[in-house]
Amino acid sequence: MASEADLRGPRRASGPGGTGAVSSALILASLVAQNTLVVVFMALARRRASTPFSTSAVVVTTEIVKFALSLAALLAENPKHPERVGAELLAASGNKEVLLLAVPSLLYLVQNNLTFFALGHLDAAVFQVVYQLKVVFAAFAANIMLGRRIDAVAKVAIGLLFSGVCLVALSTSKPQPSPADRDETPSALHTTVGISATLAAAVLSSVAGTYTEKLFKSTGDSTGLGRVASSLWFKNLTLAGFSSILGIAMTLHKDGDSIRSQGFFHGFTGLVWFVILLQACGGLLIGAVLRYTSNMAKTFATAISMIISSLASVLLFDFRPGAAFVIGAALVACAVALYGSPPPQRARIEACMDESADALRSLQGHLDDQFPSIKTLDLSLLRDWLDDVQQAAQGFLPSKNNGDGTRPMSRTSRSRSKLD
Repeated sequence: MASEADLRGPRRASGPGGTGAVSSALILASLVAQNTLVVVFMALARRRASTPFSTSAVVVTTEIVKFALSLAALLAENPKHPERVGAELLAASGNKEVLLLAVPSLLYLVQNNLTFFALGHLDAAVFQVVYQLKVVFAAFAANIMLGRRIDAVAKVAIGLLFSGVCLVALSTSKPQPSPADRDETPSALHTTVGISATLAAAVLSSVAGTYTEKLFKSTGDSTGLGRVASSLWFKNLTLAGFSSILGIAMTLHKDGDSIRSQGFFHGFTGLVWFVILLQACGGLLIGAVLRYTSNMAKTFATAISMIISSLASVLLFDFRPGAAFVIGAALVACAVALYGSPPPQRARIEACMDESADALRSLQGHLDDQFPSIKTLDLSLLRDWLDDVQQAAQGFLPSKNNGDGTRPMSRTSRSRSKLD
């Protein structure tokens, strides 16, 4: 079971297996590079493909390759006793902890279907913005499912990340033609159904990622599994196995006719196989990220790769970044810097936020003194809003008492009392 920890940037303590901050940073950097390469080479594969290939077949093949790579890694870890690997795999097949890995596979399957359904009822731009709420939902999922608390700096970082990713997604999205099953003029019902499906997909994505993190962080001592069956490779293998079974069923249902007439690997080129290998390696990297860092760290890494792949598109394709992309990239960079800031720097940032709130309240008092009759300059609503934000932030932080059971008055509260 995952222990409680504050959500204050990437995990710096060693995770299972003794992975430290440097190794965790290397894993995250590898994930950023992998995501960027997948986006670029997938675009190249689509442009150079003489015949279209089935994307669902690519997804299923990726899971099968990931299964094979995980099995090879398990055998490589036990070269002298391969029979031990087989024995532990059979013994673990009925373990509850292993069977629970089918849950995120099912959640991801439902999420993918909701995504396609939502795109049939919404414009791409609206979908992109609403779907980015998964950044916020991931933080709430970590708080509820893993008991992690979100400090004020992390809240600001998550807000900046959400805003930045929305701007980047809007600047890179292209208008999509209306599907045949959707009216040319979007109705309120279509919009409501589409937004509801998008929100559900975002929630499922966040819950599945956080739940997978919880399962990947569990060890043999807490699950009753042996050393082989509690390893990261075995969990990757199990997750890939469940995903392959569900994916094959979904692919046959979706593209069964074309597969029977043209073949499962129709349209696969050398470049497509390279993308499949990249995606399989990315799946293994995500497993390492979830075990040694967190689902929120994966979210930030994905946002960084989105920006880098967009910049690569400037050189390779016809993408021309506009003001929205530049502002969004800057917001993401600020969010990453805040989220990854060390504890001493975070304390200074919180102090700066506190001083900024004091300055606004001082401005309110000055305006009240100089212009008592001008109501348009009344900042009481802003002042009350700042108080609400600060109280909400303090609710996630450890309480400090004066010794008599009362909380000490903050500098902002003292400023408020003086102004009042």
